[in-house]
Amino acid sequence: MEQLRRFIFGTAAAAAFWCGAAELKLPESAAGTVSAEPGKPFSCVVEVEPEAFYRLEAEQNTAAGGSEMSGILRSAEGRWLFQYFGIPESEAPRRLVAKICTPAGGRKLEIRLESSTGQAEFSGVRLEKVERGEIRNGASMEFWLNMDYFDEVYYSEKLGSPSYAEKEIAHFFRLCRERGVTGVFWRISVHGQVAYHSRGAATVFPGPVPVEQLDEGRRKVAAVLGEIDPLAVAVREARRNGIRIMIWMTLSDEAILHPSIPDFCMSEFQRANRHTMLMDRRGRVLPGTMCYNEPEALQYRLAMIRELIGYGADGFYLCTRSHSHQFGSDSGDDYGFNPAVVAEYRRLYGKDIRTEEFDVGKWRQIKTQGYDRLLREASALIHGAGQKLVLGVAAATLSNGTILGNYGKTPFPWEENLRAGRLDGIVSGQYMVSDYFASREYNRFSLVAKPGQKLFFWAQVYHYGMCRSFTARELLRQAGTFAFLNPGGGVLYHEAMNFEEDEAGLFRPVSEFFRTGGE
Repeated sequence: MEQLRRFIFGTAAAAAFWCGAAELKLPESAAGTVSAEPGKPFSCVVEVEPEAFYRLEAEQNTAAGGSEMSGILRSAEGRWLFQYFGIPESEAPRRLVAKICTPAGGRKLEIRLESSTGQAEFSGVRLEKVERGEIRNGASMEFWLNMDYFDEVYYSEKLGSPSYAEKEIAHFFRLCRERGVTGVFWRISVHGQVAYHSRGAATVFPGPVPVEQLDEGRRKVAAVLGEIDPLAVAVREARRNGIRIMIWMTLSDEAILHPSIPDFCMSEFQRANRHTMLMDRRGRVLPGTMCYNEPEALQYRLAMIRELIGYGADGFYLCTRSHSHQFGSDSGDDYGFNPAVVAEYRRLYGKDIRTEEFDVGKWRQIKTQGYDRLLREASALIHGAGQKLVLGVAAATLSNGTILGNYGKTPFPWEENLRAGRLDGIVSGQYMVSDYFASREYNRFSLVAKPGQKLFFWAQVYHYGMCRSFTARELLRQAGTFAFLNPGGGVLYHEAMNFEEDEAGLFRPVSEFFRTGGE
């Protein structure tokens, strides 16, 4: 394992990364027992380093309700950046802990102890800087892979095979077993079409487009789908190898831009129901999106879920990731003027939001209802079948409470759905997740989650901007961040193809981190 450490950090870096954790000296006022009462919080400020890990903790001596510990991260000028709240430790509920990853601009941490109901006492207030080299709990996290089956077939030559059919799927799951992979999120979506043998609920790729109009890679996908049902094979091979498998479905990624084929990869359903795409105030649609306020859109998605439940996977990964930005984007409140939304606002408030001034907050809440109802009804179906439901969101959704992407500033009631038990887990991130954002999302999730509900971090393997995969050193550095946070779930690597393409250089060293814990 010492060789792996040198491989990750290099000889020179080892001295910096593998020294012990250091406790920071706090003001004398934080020593011993500290009291707080309504309107009179305890507060002290400590200077911190940028791009570093910190653990803040305090012991609650009294069980007064409404007492809390937090760390407010600020810039050098004192500008508020984020507030981390103390999370009770499971083995010692009166010990509050906040795990903080500072951004480049983070320079000060204001430690606050508060009470809203009566006098509360705290002791053992500590702030510790944690060095990356002290992180040894990688084995406590689950190790998941995103399998975008379309990509595997399209780029199969990179993996040394003319196609990616039954034999290749079986080999993949054997490799997952050898590498200690916990589970696979298997994507069935090809934007608005699907890569499984739908019995009528969805449009199988390539839909109505003649094969002759497809490029070579897409022809291969169409050919494989004519020969096998990849999802059925995947579930079978996952079971044979003891690998968990979740069906990965995107929720608002219904088309992709093509230079000569209109409505490419769009479902037959949406071709016939264009009002289910998000609309702007002038009635113009944003292709690639889905408005679940429209009853037809909701029933379409639920019918797919009912059909897919029959494959007997472990559950579903419903993901808000989308390629609709190729057609346009929502700067905040540009879209969501669909017929059902217009009608509901008129029913509740007597105004036509297309032509009259209206309350943006109330309108956003109506837009939220469509997505919320989808989660409620999907959860009932999935849990009724004894399967799990994991939701995928953007890297800032948990801390700012909005869907983002093609839904702009539409609120997202993830907390309510988590508290109600509709979700078994959340995947945070849809591209690259920085240390700072990971710590923010972990903090917000941990404030709400019940035992058994899991947080997963999306870990991007390929950097689109640099047109290369991240190195093992870069991936393992990020894995150390996630291990420091120890989210209760694990890490989801996107995507499997990148690991298969470089099994020795990427898949093996990353898998060793999860096997050994970083020892």
